[in-house]
Amino acid sequence: MTFKRTVTTEIEAPLHKVFELISDGGRQPEWSSHRPTRVIASAPPSRFVCECSDDSGAYLWTFDLTSSPIGTTVHHTVQRLSAPAFIKVIQPLAWEMFGERQVVGGLAKLKALAESHGIPLPRQSTSHVWDSASR
Repeated sequence: MTFKRTVTTEIEAPLHKVFELISDGGRQPEWSSHRPTRVIASAPPSRFVCECSDDSGAYLWTFDLTSSPIGTTVHHTVQRLSAPAFIKVIQPLAWEMFGERQVVGGLAKLKALAESHGIPLPRQSTSHVWDSASR
């Protein structure tokens, strides 16, 4: 029994920026609770495939990116590679109960990161603020 599901989102950011966030293993914890255990394929800026594992098994994560009128369309496919027998039986229900929400939530974080336009600056102290009256 093969388990494979795809979730799609639109991101208002250029293709290359979205690809950089997806393919940068160091930045993945900012938007995903899973870290890739192995990169399977990388075809910048349109496709990134990695393997991820957790207690429920090993999964292939495929990100297909295409340009859209607003920026980038991301198709994130989750495909089970291996799992204990009981997971194979309950996985479709688990996907509906919480799995899809996890993927949608991760893509929402990815969207927020990609759409942020500025670089956060360190907060500056106000103890040395000059105003025109103190001159």
